Amino acid sequence: MENGKQNGFMKMLHGLSDREIYGTPLHHFKHEAVGHRLAHSQSLMKKDLRGHFGCVNAIEFSSNGKYIASGGDDRRLLLWDVGHSMLDDKTPDVIETLHISNINSCCFDCQDEKIATGGNDGQVIIHDFGVHQSTGVYGLSDAVYCLSADPLNSTILATANDEGKAQIIDTRLSMDTIPFVLADLDSAMHSIMYNPVDPRLLVTANSKHGIGLWDIRMPLKCLNYKSTIQNCMSVRFNSLGDKIMALRRRSGPVLYDVGKPNPIYEFDYSTYYNACTLKSCSFAGLRDEVYIVYLN
Repeated sequence: MENGKQNGFMKMLHGLSDREIYGTPLHHFKHEAVGHRLAHSQSLMKKDLRGHFGCVNAIEFSSNGKYIASGGDDRRLLLWDVGHSMLDDKTPDVIETLHISNINSCCFDCQDEKIATGGNDGQVIIHDFGVHQSTGVYGLSDAVYCLSADPLNSTILATANDEGKAQIIDTRLSMDTIPFVLADLDSAMHSIMYNPVDPRLLVTANSKHGIGLWDIRMPLKCLNYKSTIQNCMSVRFNSLGDKIMALRRRSGPVLYDVGKPNPIYEFDYSTYYNACTLKSCSFAGLRDEVYIVYLN
């Protein structure tokens, strides 16, 4: 056995032994058994998932990591079983939607029972993937660019649209009920996300006003984060809800502490230039120590 493989194998054995004997916390075991592998491997399992007929604009993991939902220009929602898709050639489940234009965003609810999609047609559609049917259609005034599910309440959903609004949909209410307006700006709202620890807080990315932190108890009022470039297209909280990462047009990503308006760090790279289409960013790694920018 090669030395590197042997070291990784022994780390996993030691981790399992410590967890069994000493009750080592799960997060520590993950770091020992998986973190070393992620940090040093150059040949992690990967596979192209092919199923759409056009550009893929939206992709999301379920919270339990078992499924991937994807949507795109073909107006279809595909549901992938991660295990089967990686190990077998199983095709994804196709959930036909009622969208009449491109799907831009999708998200699972906090119980991984339903998937919401938002598209250029201004519709937000709720799908029960257990029965492969749509259970609700909510018409907004303009193209929907981003969706975010409440981390504690499976019936609550936040939306960001081209009209500059951030709106909250409660699926328990009638579908013709006007959504709660959290933000109403004069330029496109490209991204929105609930704070994973405190769902009273949401962060948005706006094409003119940049990054904003909102409290649902005080709608239409926000804390704007300072940046040399305000045009923002994507924004994310880390898993602890205390850091914000944002992606700006014609500039590198930027990192903030939630409670401070000035950036902790502005990333730069000589060959990186973010000019045209909407892109997204994310935290990654066991401790959110990796910052990823997705290009299309």
